[in-house]
Amino acid sequence: MRPNKLIMTGFGPYAARTEINLDELGEKGLYLITGTTGAGKTTIFDAITYALYGEASGKNRDAGMFRSKFADGDTPTEVELWFTNNGKTYHVKRNPEYMRNKKNGEGTTKTAAGAELTDAEGIVLAVKTTEVNTKIKEILGVDKNQFAQIVMLAQGAFLDMLFADTVERAKIFRNIFKTDNYQRLQDELATRAAGLSKDMADTKKKIGTFLTSTECDENNPLSVDLKKAKNGESQTAELVDLLEKIISEDKESADKLTEELKKADEEIEALTKTIENGKNIRETRSELEIEKEKLKELEIELIRLTKEAEEAKKNKPEMEAAKNEATTMRVTISQYDELEAERKQVKDAEKSMTSYNKIKQEAEEQEAELKKEIEKLTQEKQGLKDSSAEVEKIKNEGQNKLKELDSLKELEKSSEDYETLLKNLRTAQTLYQKAQADADAAQKAWNDKNRAYLANQAGILAEGLNEDEPCPVCGSLHHPKLAEKSAEAPTKEQLEQLKTASEAAEKKARKASEAAGTKRGEAENARQTIEDTASALLGENTNIEDVSQKLAAKKEALSTLIEKLQKDYKAAKNNEKRRAELEELIPKKTDEAEALKKKASEAEKKAAEDAVRKSTSEKRISDLEKSLPFKSKNDAMEHIGDLEKKAEAIQTCIDKATNGLQEASDRKNTLAGGIGKLEEKLKNVVEIDVEAEQEKQSEIKESRKEKAAKQTAIISRINANEKAEDGIKDAIIQIADTEEKYRWVKALADAARGEVSGKDKINLETYVQTFYFDRIVKRANVRFLKMTDGHYELKRGAATNKQSKAGLDLSIIDHYNGAERSVKSLSGGESFEAALSLALGLADEIQESAGGIHLDTMFVDEGFGSLDEESLDKAIKALESLSEGNRLVGIISHVAEIKRRIENQIVVTKEKTGE
Repeated sequence: MRPNKLIMTGFGPYAARTEINLDELGEKGLYLITGTTGAGKTTIFDAITYALYGEASGKNRDAGMFRSKFADGDTPTEVELWFTNNGKTYHVKRNPEYMRNKKNGEGTTKTAAGAELTDAEGIVLAVKTTEVNTKIKEILGVDKNQFAQIVMLAQGAFLDMLFADTVERAKIFRNIFKTDNYQRLQDELATRAAGLSKDMADTKKKIGTFLTSTECDENNPLSVDLKKAKNGESQTAELVDLLEKIISEDKESADKLTEELKKADEEIEALTKTIENGKNIRETRSELEIEKEKLKELEIELIRLTKEAEEAKKNKPEMEAAKNEATTMRVTISQYDELEAERKQVKDAEKSMTSYNKIKQEAEEQEAELKKEIEKLTQEKQGLKDSSAEVEKIKNEGQNKLKELDSLKELEKSSEDYETLLKNLRTAQTLYQKAQADADAAQKAWNDKNRAYLANQAGILAEGLNEDEPCPVCGSLHHPKLAEKSAEAPTKEQLEQLKTASEAAEKKARKASEAAGTKRGEAENARQTIEDTASALLGENTNIEDVSQKLAAKKEALSTLIEKLQKDYKAAKNNEKRRAELEELIPKKTDEAEALKKKASEAEKKAAEDAVRKSTSEKRISDLEKSLPFKSKNDAMEHIGDLEKKAEAIQTCIDKATNGLQEASDRKNTLAGGIGKLEEKLKNVVEIDVEAEQEKQSEIKESRKEKAAKQTAIISRINANEKAEDGIKDAIIQIADTEEKYRWVKALADAARGEVSGKDKINLETYVQTFYFDRIVKRANVRFLKMTDGHYELKRGAATNKQSKAGLDLSIIDHYNGAERSVKSLSGGESFEAALSLALGLADEIQESAGGIHLDTMFVDEGFGSLDEESLDKAIKALESLSEGNRLVGIISHVAEIKRRIENQIVVTKEKTGE
């Protein structure tokens, strides 16, 4: 990772926008950031760390302190950083939460913290703070703490690491190397051991709790032993035997009481039956006396009821008169129905008259509206009288234009066909040229071979001559010197083949010529036809070359005109359709108007009929009201009802008196029979002293109650003791199991925490950290030995005693005298050299443990003021060794000697209003 450019605005002491181009420092070597104290040197590294991780580089500064006190209310607080990692460039921009002036109105408002990460092309990779943090860690491969240890060796961190004891150094390594899991394991083992110890103590307390719930009869000698056990004077193993004895004796006592209770229950049941018989006899005698008394009262009641029945029968004539009057009145009820019907007729006639008058009025109004509509539609129809002629006119013109367009399309098709003919012509010409070339070549091959054949006739004849056979030319039988044939001379067969091939090629060329000629004629004829047609359609003297352009223009104009004619035709058709609709609609509307007129007339007639009906009903109503005694049917029915109720009441009274007399007579007979049965039941009955038997039963019940209470107490005691016995048994088993587990967990916990007696107090986490510490010391010594010219070497030391924490102590070996002593014995300059070496070793180890992440930049903040010139020279050389390859090392310092030695510098100046 290498920072390229940093921009700070309203950040710390930087009130205005401040830009630092770090690429100008080069790709490797040392550079110095210098300035007076408080000028803002460290803020540069704070800004880089904040841009990447949203935190400051030092542990004493937080993001809430970044708002510049010099910035005005409108200036934002933000940091932008461009950096390169693994050949890719990124841009990150962050701002902390801060207060700024409101854009509208007075006062301030809070700006929320924000972050954005983009790549070199400006593509956004993350926008939220947490997303940017995650992406940065993914890109760089290290978190903020690792970054601070690897890249930024912060002010004051050197000596803290050098002089820390085991406990302090363990805290530092815990955060760096993530060894807190081992610490948690130590604590978990200790917690579990303590928990098991507590479980044993709690279980022992449970035994005491169980004992408090045990009981024993005070008269039992075992009660003394139980009291001792409750006071803790007995062994745990003896408790179970004691409880078993107490429970056994209580169970014997409970069984004995069960037998005694059973006998008492039998005696109580027998006495209950005797007492019940005595009570029944008493109840029967009492019931007999009551029934006799009832009989006397009933005889008196019979005399009274006889008189009432005779009096009720005297009202029977009045009842008959009421019935007859009601019957007579019911005959006239139908006339009341007629009266109500006539009254309803009057109301119906009035309602009907109103309805028909309304219908008449509405029909007349609708008729008037329809007449207006018919007049309007008639005018519209008159305006559309020529619509059919217009449709025909547009239709004819459109058909003509479509025919013209078809002619243009045919011309266009002919032009396309002409292009095809030209293409075919060119193909035929090419085929002819090739065929002619082939024919010429074949003719030449035959001519050449024919000449060679003629030139070698002597050699050819010599090939067929044999000795003693005559020569076909001279007739000689001897052939002393035969002519020789040339190697290039063809045979006669070969010559024939060449001649045949030449003739075939010539024939093919003639055919290709004829084909090309035919194609040329077709093309010329087509051209002439197209130009003639085009002259007729597009204008006189139209050449084939102008056809395409003129044709396109003509087609476009004609298409536009056809489109307009189509729209006009559609509009004309709509007018024609509308006129046809009006021809049908107007007569319908006229019929509707006539119907409405007829409807109004009929409604007027119906209203007149209703008026006559109303008058007739009113006269009949007057006649009926004069002849009927009551105004309405309800009044008449009410009077009839009163008469019938009166008759019914008299009849009811007669029936009630008669029935009451009969019922009383029946009851008398029933009572007399019941008294006889009760007297028969009491004959020869032996009297029982109920009270004496009850007293005897109460004594037995009281005795039983005491025994039952005693048994309940014993059973309760047995249950409590058995429950306590079970609990104590379980607790004894649990204590044994827990005690065994406690022994090995306690041993593990002591070992993990370094608390084994007689051993060094190195806990598990520290033991793991020694692995990293040894590697750090080894890496540190590479630089420390070089800085001290082999004088000193760092060494992980042992604890000074067995009581203090050990494992991460640090000492030095003085190679001049072979002594080993504390690092605190070093001088100020030597301490800085040791601390710087240790910090660089730590940075190397962290970088290695982070997966071999390669970071191209490192920053060292302060600490050089205590070095002499020689030591300073060695320290700078050590830092220069860090910059080997492509690493850039930045140093923060105001030491004059360093300013003189390092040429590459960023100078920070301090002003009252911010930098």
